[in-house]
Amino acid sequence: MINKILANALASLKKIQDKEGNVFKSEKLDAKSITILKENSYLFPIVKGWYCIQSPSTQAGDTTVWYINAWLFFSKYLNGRFGKNGYCLNPHDSLMLHTEKNAIPKQLTVIIKKGVSSSITKLPNNMTLFAYEDKHNFPKILDKRRGVNIFRIEDALCKSDNNSFRNNPLEMEIALKSIRDVSTIINALIDLGRMDTSAARLSGAYMYLGREKDAKNISDTYASLVGSKITPFNPFHMVKPIFDSTQLLRSPYAARVEGLWKKYSTKINELNSNVKPKDIDIKMLLSELDEKYTQDAYHSLSIEGYKVTTELIEKIKHGNWAPAQNEEDKETRDALAAKGYFEAFEELKSTILECLESNEKIENNISDLQAKLYKKLFLPSVQANILKASDLIGYRNTAIYLRGSEHVPPPKEAILDSMEKYFELIKSDDNILSKVILGHFIFGFIHPYIDGNGRISRFIMNSILVSYGQPWIIIKKDERERYMKVLEQASNHDNIVPFMEFIEEKINEGL
Repeated sequence: MINKILANALASLKKIQDKEGNVFKSEKLDAKSITILKENSYLFPIVKGWYCIQSPSTQAGDTTVWYINAWLFFSKYLNGRFGKNGYCLNPHDSLMLHTEKNAIPKQLTVIIKKGVSSSITKLPNNMTLFAYEDKHNFPKILDKRRGVNIFRIEDALCKSDNNSFRNNPLEMEIALKSIRDVSTIINALIDLGRMDTSAARLSGAYMYLGREKDAKNISDTYASLVGSKITPFNPFHMVKPIFDSTQLLRSPYAARVEGLWKKYSTKINELNSNVKPKDIDIKMLLSELDEKYTQDAYHSLSIEGYKVTTELIEKIKHGNWAPAQNEEDKETRDALAAKGYFEAFEELKSTILECLESNEKIENNISDLQAKLYKKLFLPSVQANILKASDLIGYRNTAIYLRGSEHVPPPKEAILDSMEKYFELIKSDDNILSKVILGHFIFGFIHPYIDGNGRISRFIMNSILVSYGQPWIIIKKDERERYMKVLEQASNHDNIVPFMEFIEEKINEGL
């Protein structure tokens, strides 16, 4: 009887999912169905009266389902509660969406057009939604991103305060540089009324960015039209801008990759590092890599959640894994991963050898290398008919979310621009340690593939290390928690220092 009730509830849930997506109001289902679906872990409660559909295998406390569906919830909830055109994210949160900052803010702030007193709504993962009425500052024209209403970028810049420049300098620089013609900002300043402080702030910001002509245009035109002389001031608290004054930004996503690289490389350059180029005995290097392979494969695969043994890894290494002949060797997820890791490791050794013999820098070959590594990692799964051969061609063609992380990788449309910028940066950076640390971090930040990103990022890191005479480092299974935490700090809290110190510590261990 219980199975029949659950089956009927699941059938109703499927209809809702097909029509509404993964987020819906409880009124769409009867109380009995909601009860049994909750008991069987098919529903993730967001706020009172709102649910998200989840897999019953989702572990308690896992908020990945929330990050996947947060913007869909905001769109449905805000439209339903305040009306289609009755709300707008505040200027700061609007700019974060314009500049494609993927992290969901701890507090999303919403301006209401009319009829609602201020309120705070508690959300999953200790997040909140703060809504307040402000007819005076409600925008005349609404823009939209990720299904929610936001300020136009020009209006948001005019309405932003000094805190936005202090706390989010990268996003503010991207936003300012994305405006090719500042006449749109001047129009917004005039249209919004007396905005003397904003005009002075934006004029000073463009002066700081090296766009003196645009800065003068804002201050002079505003003064002539409003009749109020302004004194430009610089709201940024950085020594110098992240981007060159004449540089055109390819896209907000590529700009974010470049901005993070430049910002974090400055921190890395402050280290008094021992990572310097050393002479390499190629024969000795290859011997050392062979010696390290088993432990490297064991720990790298274990970090990714595969259950492998050193015996299985050695068996594959010596060509003794024969699933067609041996019943015990039948393809399993773990064995296929171990086989793919061996093939990728051999490909990496071959590439390192070629580069050393031809005196070519391996970072100049990362574009080709990472694609080869991806194919090698998952070719065994194609051969086992688990994946299609076409799955190994190109980057991911779908969105991806990282379990246990607040970081949301760029959407599929942004990967090509982001990866092209990544390859440019890893070639052009003169600091070996920056290439090592950011070569790993930024690859994982973009997350260009559905799977294998962590393994490939560690391969890239180590290939650069050994190509400059440094040790191949192994991040061990029992270091996983710390490793993930320091990556999260860099991805979501603008802090590369913990990851930088972790990698430098691992390098020193191997010296």
